[in-house]
Amino acid sequence: MIDAAANPSVLAGVDGRTSSRQLVEHNLGGTVNLLEFCKTHRAGFVLLSTSRVYAIAPLAALAVEEKQGAFRPSETAELPPGLSAAGVRETFSTAAPVSLYGATKLASEALALEYGEAFGFPCSSIVAACSPARGQFGRADQGIFAYCSTCGCANAR
Repeated sequence: MIDAAANPSVLAGVDGRTSSRQLVEHNLGGTVNLLEFCKTHRAGFVLLSTSRVYAIAPLAALAVEEKQGAFRPSETAELPPGLSAAGVRETFSTAAPVSLYGATKLASEALALEYGEAFGFPCSSIVAACSPARGQFGRADQGIFAYCSTCGCANAR
């Protein structure tokens, strides 16, 4: 089972177009429904998560520069732990605040790991941003880094 269901904008729940309750119901409630299916049918589970699970403060403080039409971390700036010129590592902080959207995705990741462990089915999480999927346009509200990492259930992320 691949869980790709979520509101496509990190501004969901705070932009006045959707409610915060709807955000939680769609992102987290949808994941719970799929995990229950996997539990019943002994199916494997893959969660498509997001770079929006990373802490806002160190990202907001990051010095960036424009290169070839894209923002990148400044070459002279000191980078926070878990961030390098190659991208964001799983060790980058996920401490709150991460956004309401990010909190639902972090909770989904944690629940997937717990369900997989408790009910004995394989699960993993893929963290990606600016996915080339319907509704994803590479806008600022839809991702920060176009970087992907995969982790199995044995790993926290």
